[in-house]
Amino acid sequence: ALEAEGRGISIGANKAFSIVGRIRWDVMDHVFAAGGYRYDKFDIDYQGVLIDTDISGPFFEAGLSF
Repeated sequence: ALEAEGRGISIGANKAFSIVGRIRWDVMDHVFAAGGYRYDKFDIDYQGVLIDTDISGPFFEAGLSF
């Protein structure tokens, strides 16, 4: 399966969001493996603590679904 997801939040001037695209396949009943690419962005200014960063790259995951 091809999957895409996105989520974000904005409170005042603070913002964070994440975008994920992946390819997922069922290896056996209730067992899956997936790989894709993820991009996260954080732009936060809270009481003088500044965070302005991007995190991105490929990923692999495996798990159980039920």
